[in-house]
Amino acid sequence: GHMEQARAAGDTCSAITAYAGSTLPQVVDSRGVRYQTTRTIEPDPCPATVAAYPTTIRVIVSVAVVGSPVSPVTATSLIFLKAP
Repeated sequence: GHMEQARAAGDTCSAITAYAGSTLPQVVDSRGVRYQTTRTIEPDPCPATVAAYPTTIRVIVSVAVVGSPVSPVTATSLIFLKAP
């Protein structure tokens, strides 16, 4: 899923920022329920100076039911970055 995609996106700040910033389409299940996935990183932006690397950042993937007051389901993982 999404965490595997985050790890495969690359080991630089620019690669993981592009991954997190991409807009994902809504998904509709067989019942007609719409889901929206969002991806964020912490810290955002990640460190800009070369001296700050290597480092880890947090990748957060959340899935919400569109139009529902229920809190989204969230998964978090740490990603190792080698460079800005």
